[in-house]
Amino acid sequence: MTDEDLFSIVGEEGSVDLVTVATAVHWFDLNTFYSQVKRLLRKPGGVIAVWTYGHGSISPAVDAVCAEFLESTIPYLQPKMDIDIVKDGYRKLPFPFEPVLENGQGIEGNPYVMEMEIELSLEKFLLWYKSSNAVVTAREKGVELLNETLLRRFREAWGDENKIYTCKMPLYVLVGTLPL
Repeated sequence: MTDEDLFSIVGEEGSVDLVTVATAVHWFDLNTFYSQVKRLLRKPGGVIAVWTYGHGSISPAVDAVCAEFLESTIPYLQPKMDIDIVKDGYRKLPFPFEPVLENGQGIEGNPYVMEMEIELSLEKFLLWYKSSNAVVTAREKGVELLNETLLRRFREAWGDENKIYTCKMPLYVLVGTLPL
């Protein structure tokens, strides 16, 4: 998308109060994206916030199967995604903005970290994985990462298929503004 196309959709330069990106900025061409954000944000006061989440914990048995499964997805991630940026909780994500949070949190090298909780049934949990980029890409290449063997292992690790687990996962947030 050209800058002109973007501005015709979103608004003119300096007209946006808040830009947010949830679990996706690591896929972007950061130089282009940040250049566009800097042009769009209201000066002063416009804010950009980006976040991702880390792998959560469900139970030791489920977590063990998850770790194995997640490792199997790496070859199928889009080449332009740097998985280490996500695994490191956006600590290494370039973020050329001024801090807005206290104590220097939420900036490049020091994301604001909080814990997020989500209630998951086995069905919802598997749907989450089935919709992931790597699983879809693998399927397009004729590889079923969530095959019957792995699904059986997840069911066994889960126990009662009707059980609802509280999954706790870290949420990593970077939030900033343009320099004055």
